[in-house]
Amino acid sequence: MVDHLIISDELYRSLTDSGVFENLQESKRWILPYLLEKQARKEGKAEGSREKAKALKREAVDTVIIAKTSGLSIEEIGKL
Repeated sequence: MVDHLIISDELYRSLTDSGVFENLQESKRWILPYLLEKQARKEGKAEGSREKAKALKREAVDTVIIAKTSGLSIEEIGKL
């Protein structure tokens, strides 16, 4: 849904303009459980990649090698 307008002779109300639509988009209540699980797995995998990259960085492994093995960008590795 892009927006929902309620229009009458006297006024109109837009769910986007009033912030209702944004709240619905941010809410996880209406997301299907399997999509939430998929998102959680993806976030967990990314966190694991960051932890591995941190460990390799502590061992003074070259940043290019860390980027190739972790899938992280050189900029992301620099921020770790």
